[in-house]
Amino acid sequence: MKVTLFFVLIAAIAVLGQGDFDLVERIVLDDFTNGANTHGISITLSADLGVNDPDRTETAMFDAGSGCTGLLGCERDMSLTIFIGLQGRTFSSDIFTTPATYYFDGEWAVSNPKNSESEFILQYDGRDNSFSLDTNGLGNVDLTDNGLVTRIRLSAVTDLDTAYNIIAYSPNGQSCTASIDVLTAGNAYDYDYNDSFVFFNFDNLAGGCDKTNIGAIEVELFSNDALDAIVRQI
Repeated sequence: MKVTLFFVLIAAIAVLGQGDFDLVERIVLDDFTNGANTHGISITLSADLGVNDPDRTETAMFDAGSGCTGLLGCERDMSLTIFIGLQGRTFSSDIFTTPATYYFDGEWAVSNPKNSESEFILQYDGRDNSFSLDTNGLGNVDLTDNGLVTRIRLSAVTDLDTAYNIIAYSPNGQSCTASIDVLTAGNAYDYDYNDSFVFFNFDNLAGGCDKTNIGAIEVELFSNDALDAIVRQI
């Protein structure tokens, strides 16, 4: 399965005298230019991993330094956990640059082989050089951007139905989750990006968090089938 995903918080601004909307990007979590071609995890199983075996987990952190741009909190923490897999199969999660002709400058690419189960996580909780979640690490980010954010936009193509989880944490530990379903496309290898956009209401980020006071964010992707996924902006 191959997926291309674009996700960004936007505001919809009505055009006076018209029935349509102009869309304005309000918050970008990660443009994947920081750590490109250096930040990643790759695991090749030396033996079969079954349901009764301990999970295999590896993490990797990338610190972009203080005052960075294009990366919320200036650090990206990455985790790859394998639940089931066969000997010799490779699982990967990598940040890459993109060709100069692409609209976006970087991307997050993950791969899960057939007959396996794994979970990929990107964590944004400030510069702590750790995958241990700090729910106050971002320092009180207002995800609503003073109430201007109205939608989350996805650009996604998949040949199997897929779900992405976006979890936002307030400093008190309360969280909100958006479970985003991306349905099967007619042709995952021949599509127009304008036809792949999916819009849904920002209120789908539901739960007990205070959206005006967010200290950490995680993006999760679980797969139990052959999966190649590319995220070009979060």
